[in-house]
Amino acid sequence: MPGGGDECLKELERSVKQDDARAVIINSSHQGHYPDEDAARPFFKLVTDLDIPVFVHPGDCTTPAMADYRLASSIGRPADNCLSLARLIVRGIFEQFPTLKLVGSHLGGGMCEVIGRMDYAYELQDFCFFLGSYEPMLIKHPPSHYLKMMHFDSASYTPLAAEMCLKTIGEDRFLFGTDSPPLIPLKLPALKMMDQIGMTPAQREKVMGGNAARLLKLN
Repeated sequence: MPGGGDECLKELERSVKQDDARAVIINSSHQGHYPDEDAARPFFKLVTDLDIPVFVHPGDCTTPAMADYRLASSIGRPADNCLSLARLIVRGIFEQFPTLKLVGSHLGGGMCEVIGRMDYAYELQDFCFFLGSYEPMLIKHPPSHYLKMMHFDSASYTPLAAEMCLKTIGEDRFLFGTDSPPLIPLKLPALKMMDQIGMTPAQREKVMGGNAARLLKLN
């Protein structure tokens, strides 16, 4: 997790500067802790200074209600991913680190669908005190402003959701991705889906590799 302390930060810096690591992956949460916590601020400062992307992927979801029917994977993981990214927004990570390169997996777990609700929760503020507190206020703009600072990968199973995400964050921040790349039965539908979301040739060139190459600084 990003709040792992100085030793973890030193190892990350070493791996980038000595081993030419191009990115780092973190879980959306770990044992109830989320990456927006104050202890993680040094991590986000370091990755911003190093100018490397951070890939956020959900870890294991162990809620008892999701133990059946693979709901932990199909519902729990994207829900935790969405919550993690939402917390990063409202807790001011992008306000403090506006050049942070953050990539949310699986269309951000549904962030593009719920961002409107996040905006109205922000805009209503004290008028809807009965919905809960919005303190401390750590952002200066509606959450949708910060959503467009993120990148998302396309790993999903619904062309409509992928197309909505592409339109919401733009072609420069949308990346092709597959769920469990070694599993061919999951990879082929992912490729087929990209033909169904109405991309222009220029958009396709960016989404299918150009954006990832830019983020990873690949020639």
